[in-house]
Amino acid sequence: MALLAAILSIPVLAAEFEDEILVTATRQPSPLKDVLPSSQVFTQEDIERLQPKDLPSLIGRMSGVSFRDSGGRGSVSGVFIRGASTSQSIILIDGVRTSSATVGATALEGIPIESIERVELVKGPLSGLYGADAVGGVIQIFTKKGRQQRLTPQIHVG
Repeated sequence: MALLAAILSIPVLAAEFEDEILVTATRQPSPLKDVLPSSQVFTQEDIERLQPKDLPSLIGRMSGVSFRDSGGRGSVSGVFIRGASTSQSIILIDGVRTSSATVGATALEGIPIESIERVELVKGPLSGLYGADAVGGVIQIFTKKGRQQRLTPQIHVG
């Protein structure tokens, strides 16, 4: 009986991933199944299910990504995609390239996890789309958009 239930659930899982749209790999909305580079997406449902304490701990759960903290909480972290240095990986927030003018890295610790809608990771060389410093890959963070004319408060209890 359990084998039958497992076999019947496979098409449902496949259909769930077919509808996933990835923007970062081609700069155009494309189905995840049609994207050639190795990609991974965390949706808002994934974020709520995983309950990460901050953005670096969420991105650290992605395969092929490593972090280096340069101090205590609130310090800038280095992101390494597939072993490439932090200067060989790009972090975009809502499509805008981000990095500190003094440190050269993005302060991911300063972005509240509650404001994130989804995170896309594309591993591998994307220099043709994003420039020479996208050798390791690209992480794109999409933030939640506020509704116009309506205040929508949210409360999360953990």
